[in-house]
Amino acid sequence: MKKDGFSEILDIMRDLDVNQEFKEFLGNEKQLKEIVAKESEDVQKTLQHLSTYGSLKGITDKVKNLMRKAKEGRVSYDQLKESLQKAAKITTDEVLEVYQIAHQLFSERKYEEARAIATFLSYLNPEISAFWRMCGSCYWNLGNEKAALGPFIYASMCNALEVENHLSALDCLIKLGFTQEALNYCATAREVLTEASQWDDIKKIDAKAARI
Repeated sequence: MKKDGFSEILDIMRDLDVNQEFKEFLGNEKQLKEIVAKESEDVQKTLQHLSTYGSLKGITDKVKNLMRKAKEGRVSYDQLKESLQKAAKITTDEVLEVYQIAHQLFSERKYEEARAIATFLSYLNPEISAFWRMCGSCYWNLGNEKAALGPFIYASMCNALEVENHLSALDCLIKLGFTQEALNYCATAREVLTEASQWDDIKKIDAKAARI
């Protein structure tokens, strides 16, 4: 039986959650669908914003069409991703151009606009941890640490060897008062970085753990 795009995304996230730390969260499909629906609305608004940039209008028009097909169940997540990256001919330079727009908005403290674009980029390339981290950073600066935690955790799942992903997730856990979860996270992050012999990064994790 062919899976829909949402189910495929869930499978990817569950595969990434090797220690089953987020089993309960990933098992609540109703809540996750509500989150996805909200993010989809944000992406549509972002596409409208990006279309004002002349060089990006062609991209956004194609993406809108593909997202419409996805909503109608006519394409799977993998097909959508392939279409975005190949059929829509979205090049690395174009993605970086969008990323620079988000960075500029972030530097101007326009966090909501930057967050929406970071979400858009995460849909284009969900394996790029920097996009998820920017999304989390925007939520953080908007004072919504609870919403920031998900993107930060997902960033660390995408790239467990990038210490900034771990530090951002830890700050969020600590801010939310999840002391034991933060300590457990420190241990997991330290183990991963030890296996990769990233000793300087381990010191940063140890310094954060010492302040919990």
